[in-house]
Amino acid sequence: MTTSNRINGLNGREDKVGVSAWWDKPYLSDNMLKFMQQKENTSLRERHADYKSRLMSDAARYPAPASKSQQILRPSFIYRGEASKQSTADVNAYRQANAITVVGRAVPTPISRLAEIDIPDCVVGGAEAFDYGPPTVAQSQCWPVALAGRDLLAVIYGKLGENSQAYLIPAIVHAIAQPTLQTGDGPVVLVLVPTRRSALQVHRQVTDFEKYSAVRSVCLCSGDWKERQLKTLSKASFQIWIATPSRLLSFIEEGKVSLAGCCTFLVLDEVDAMLAVGFEKKLRTIASLVGPTHQTLMFAASRPIELSHLADDLLEDYIQVGIGQGKAIQNVEHVVIFCEKTEKMERLVSLLDDVVNEARDKVIVFAGSKLSVEEIVAELRLQDWSAVGIHGAKTRIEREWALDGFRSGVASVLVTTDVATQRVDDVDAVRCVVNYENPASADVYVTRVSYASRCGGSGSAYTFLAPDDARTARELISYLEDAGQKVHPRIRAIARGTPFCGRY
Repeated sequence: MTTSNRINGLNGREDKVGVSAWWDKPYLSDNMLKFMQQKENTSLRERHADYKSRLMSDAARYPAPASKSQQILRPSFIYRGEASKQSTADVNAYRQANAITVVGRAVPTPISRLAEIDIPDCVVGGAEAFDYGPPTVAQSQCWPVALAGRDLLAVIYGKLGENSQAYLIPAIVHAIAQPTLQTGDGPVVLVLVPTRRSALQVHRQVTDFEKYSAVRSVCLCSGDWKERQLKTLSKASFQIWIATPSRLLSFIEEGKVSLAGCCTFLVLDEVDAMLAVGFEKKLRTIASLVGPTHQTLMFAASRPIELSHLADDLLEDYIQVGIGQGKAIQNVEHVVIFCEKTEKMERLVSLLDDVVNEARDKVIVFAGSKLSVEEIVAELRLQDWSAVGIHGAKTRIEREWALDGFRSGVASVLVTTDVATQRVDDVDAVRCVVNYENPASADVYVTRVSYASRCGGSGSAYTFLAPDDARTARELISYLEDAGQKVHPRIRAIARGTPFCGRY
């Protein structure tokens, strides 16, 4: 790959391929852009208020949870050793060094070892048996927050697999502290995930701890017979349920299960992915059916505006934790490619010819819609590229087939939407990512680019920018400055809606 001079749009490949001359097209004025932004924000608030009112009436179809006869029992949370002696300066230095941001009242201090918090010996034994080692960055801050009984919104950028590790031990500790369940009762802990694959992964992790903690779990997701799952529930009590929203709601609608009375710990894992596929109504309905006193944790890899609305409505006095924002993309080369929209496919093919040097190299191309994914994959295959595509309309079997091909190297290019890529959590050797269509927010940009950061810090992120796209240019400036990158004057000129007269 040509070495970048770290000024976007001026690397060697850009010069070789060529940068087209300026187009004589009108630009949106600053006043017009401001007016459009205000109109969009007003419309979004109105739609959100209307949607919430419709959700309230929709929830009336489900039986209201009965009042709990018992209150939530909080496990004791005590710091041990050095953790109890940390100064404010030490805590701030640790968070800054590990790209941890926190917002909220009385945020518990992070830990560096499991021994620094007082949890049951059986849980410690399980962690040691499975060689947990020192807590990850996400665990170091999320464990104390969850164990202290606080509601939590955690956005873990670029490390989708860390979500369950950040709530698993607090969930088990909470379950141990509650009264013994009777057969057919439950759950104490409810974990909601978007897909069967995620549900099975979390279930395996909880099962590993079962012989140490005696905390049992059950998986309620699609892909298995309902009758078999219901029969399992009727035979024993399970403190932890891992479920997909659709399967759980179908059981509730049929009157087979109830969340009232015992559930005091709710986890929404990969909540941004669930919102992206339209699960907001289901999540709100399920949350309304949980007992009146419960703790709620939310985990995501990005932060769309819908997530902020959901957190404000479902969480109380909550703490916000961000892990890795900025750090995940600081070591990635960011390149902006200037071209007309009609030229993007031609430029994409030229880009792939330049960056894919070996059979093991992988590229993720981000598209904005299902139709775009199909069109890009079809065109790349016509150009003799081994490309596969995934999006929300694909079946589980189709998605797994595509991802298996990408992981194994049979396909070197994966074309995906932001929704579908939430499932790409174990793909390494991604040489670069391409923003064929631009991200909806800064958080989405960070999430996309973080895939390139897994390539030993040598990955690259490419973004196409049209000369009349002032709004995207403004957003790109913000993204690039946050990542510590120099911003080419041409991008600033596009953002202002004025011609660029300098050399390039």
